[in-house]
Amino acid sequence: MQRQVNYMIPMVAAIAAVLGAMLLFVPQISLDSICYLMCGVIVTGGVYAIVRYFLTNGFADELNYGFSVGVFLVVLGILGFIKTPEIVAFFPVALSILALVYGVMVLQDALDLKRMNSSLWYGSLGGAVAIHMVAIVVLIYPFSKDLRATVSYAMILGTGVILFASKILRRIGQKKDNKAEIVGIE
Repeated sequence: MQRQVNYMIPMVAAIAAVLGAMLLFVPQISLDSICYLMCGVIVTGGVYAIVRYFLTNGFADELNYGFSVGVFLVVLGILGFIKTPEIVAFFPVALSILALVYGVMVLQDALDLKRMNSSLWYGSLGGAVAIHMVAIVVLIYPFSKDLRATVSYAMILGTGVILFASKILRRIGQKKDNKAEIVGIE
């Protein structure tokens, strides 16, 4: 499970960066299309979780909530299809909240790097502070609708890049920490 999470976060960061770049640099793509695409992915993920639960005998593991998660994702995706206009109106706020969550992940990477005595922690800390500052400004400053959307798209692009870079810095720090541990054992 931990291995899946280790690969999932950089993948989600890359998706966030690509989404931000598409929304910024390809104005022909509408938010409605993005919403439909995301809802389709959510429903597909839900169906996959349900099928996987039954194929792997998930009921044998009391901590396997694949069926519940799958049903939740299918229902969430279908509601997203039905409520697309409301989601589109809420999109900049949702991106800001998502950026705050990603910023906390980058902050944790910074603290982990600091614990590993890596000088790379400054980069992650700076990224976390930048993400939080921009997300909070987007949430509280009364931008015009178009400017708020543009800043939100740039923010999610930058957040994805920073989160991805932070995960790379953490892996570099972890490898150095592991090497130091091995040398200390010998």
